[in-house]
Amino acid sequence: MPLTPPGRPRGDQRWSTFLKNHAKAIVACDFFVAVTVTFRRLYVFVVIEHGSRRLVHVNATAAPTADWTLQQLREAINEDRHERLIHDRDRIFSKQLDASIEALGLGVLRSPIAAPKANSICERVIGTIRRECLDWMIPLSEGHLRTILREWVTHYNRGRPHSALGSGLSYPPQPTAVFPKLKSRDRLAAGALVRAKSVLGGLQHEYALAPAPIAAWSVVRDSPEISSDRIIADDRRLIPELVEHPAGISRHLKTQEVSMKALIFRETGEPNSILKLAEIPTPQLAPGEVLVRMLLSPIHPSDLHMLRGRYGYQPELPASPGIEGVGIVEAVGPGVQGPAVGTRVVLVHTWQTWCEQIVSPVDRLVPVPDGLDDSAAATSCTNPLTAWALTRSSHNLREGDWLLQTAAASTVGKLVLQLAQQYRFKTINVIRRREQETTIRNLGGNEVICTDDEDLRARLRELTAGSGLERAIDCVAGELGAEIASNLAPAGTMLVYGALSSHRQTDPAKFILPLFAPRLIYSTATVRGWWLPRWVSSQPLAEVRAATSALLTMLSNGALTPPAIVRYSLKDFQEAVRLADGEAGQQKVLLDFSERAS
Repeated sequence: MPLTPPGRPRGDQRWSTFLKNHAKAIVACDFFVAVTVTFRRLYVFVVIEHGSRRLVHVNATAAPTADWTLQQLREAINEDRHERLIHDRDRIFSKQLDASIEALGLGVLRSPIAAPKANSICERVIGTIRRECLDWMIPLSEGHLRTILREWVTHYNRGRPHSALGSGLSYPPQPTAVFPKLKSRDRLAAGALVRAKSVLGGLQHEYALAPAPIAAWSVVRDSPEISSDRIIADDRRLIPELVEHPAGISRHLKTQEVSMKALIFRETGEPNSILKLAEIPTPQLAPGEVLVRMLLSPIHPSDLHMLRGRYGYQPELPASPGIEGVGIVEAVGPGVQGPAVGTRVVLVHTWQTWCEQIVSPVDRLVPVPDGLDDSAAATSCTNPLTAWALTRSSHNLREGDWLLQTAAASTVGKLVLQLAQQYRFKTINVIRRREQETTIRNLGGNEVICTDDEDLRARLRELTAGSGLERAIDCVAGELGAEIASNLAPAGTMLVYGALSSHRQTDPAKFILPLFAPRLIYSTATVRGWWLPRWVSSQPLAEVRAATSALLTMLSNGALTPPAIVRYSLKDFQEAVRLADGEAGQQKVLLDFSERAS
């Protein structure tokens, strides 16, 4: 047995051994420089998974900062899968940035000085990006560079053979794979053709097997094999709904379009001016992902804020709005055990849902109970989960606790009242109009304050016996929110989850929550912003899925009542947006992606 090398304890792992043993939990990142046609230097940030070799995030900027880099990592990291991050010793990775990265739940591994091989996987993929993409295409601008990289990354992750995907022409996954694999990779089984897809204007190509159109069966039915160069399908061909195998076995196949309809915006502004119905490429599946055909997706105020460019999350443009919906599993990627094709599901923490089809990681899908209709399922995540998380998670309300809520007649407000009946906490409900009181009382509201004809401050003192509010949730902000905050008890907490007073506003003054500092200081009260996507990101995904599943069950058994809905087909999206942006009342506007609505 060889002696242990000096300076290394017995049993200590080499760097390469450590990376191999922990590959599935490691991501690596690095920067490289790209130059535009006007000789402008842009910095490209790359994040890659070691285990899968999947590029999880690529973005570009002219001025990289620590804050920008941290935000890229927030968007790239999956808390359930990623545990360690490798980066080199660029000056941008300061101790402060490393501390912020560790706060995301990642252990930081700094590569040794002058040792690029320590981050070799990231270095190699950067070389690949240069050789296969940027050495051949000169970006015109920062936005053009992002567009080029986005398309190339999709090609790399889903269509380009590499060490994680394997080499050669892949056979379609079940249930599409109706062809036996042959010993020779230069031959095709009977009834098969090669479908070619160009990438980046023909710079690269992807190839996949597909069944021949029905008309082609006379060509291939009597031939045991056909040369791979015999027939190539172009990008627009569809796989037929029913394909007969040459051996006589019938297989039902879903139609696999190569394009789909989606609502797209390329700039921010007034929703009906910038939102367009467009044909875009159908998303392709990667390992661990599921293709969902959307049925319904609601129009929320947050979608309209995103279109106007003032939401907390703004996607890279062009993009599609939408933050939830219900759909049917149409196909599953490699390694996915369930849900099965045909299962109805809702999407958790998934953006850009105003598309006919969407690809989602399988762990962000929650099956819908059989007894729940599509419209109720489509609105089961954002508002119900907001109400549940505010009351049961963030405020941790128990039986007998009191909670004040503003906008009690809103969709979330009504759900809070229904949850109060389930979990037996009590509510003080602030409304604007007296006619809303009947609705609040019928849902079990304990106390009601109407700001139209009552003195809010006097009523709060009366109801709390002058001791103040221990817990409150506010979605109005402005003067009303400030008045609630000034009536918090010592160490009381108000969570601000919306700003209805600023809806459709452009006056910055309407976005202000004017707080009286001495009152806040001496009461040691807390006024804190609360945002559902931030809450979801801070929780284990399994717990978020469990909460969503419980809410679906409550909707299914009648413990929660979904809002009234009105549906609009995709072609009538402008009318739908106009209604959702105006006075839709208590109706929730849904976009209908089903075939009958097209």
